[in-house]
Amino acid sequence: MEKRKGVWNWIIVGVSLILLFGADLLPLIPGLGASGQRVLGLFLGAVMLWLFVDIGWPSALVIFALGVLPGVKTGDVLLSSFGNATVWFLIFSFLLT
Repeated sequence: MEKRKGVWNWIIVGVSLILLFGADLLPLIPGLGASGQRVLGLFLGAVMLWLFVDIGWPSALVIFALGVLPGVKTGDVLLSSFGNATVWFLIFSFLLT
């Protein structure tokens, strides 16, 4: 049973990575622009990883993926993600426990 669960996790990770970084390679959805499809793929891939795999490393991967989107500056993504003092308080609290 554990072996089967591991195989499904790898399949989900593969599909999610395709959605995260390869959504612009898929056929365009009518009425949705290329950048909108990238953001939608990023969202769906992130939700799949959060639900079925883990919450930690997929979150960091999503922050990286947001930074490489065209039209979005990496500095703005990092400032939005880690710019709040509460985030740093939680990070250091988790490190101490």
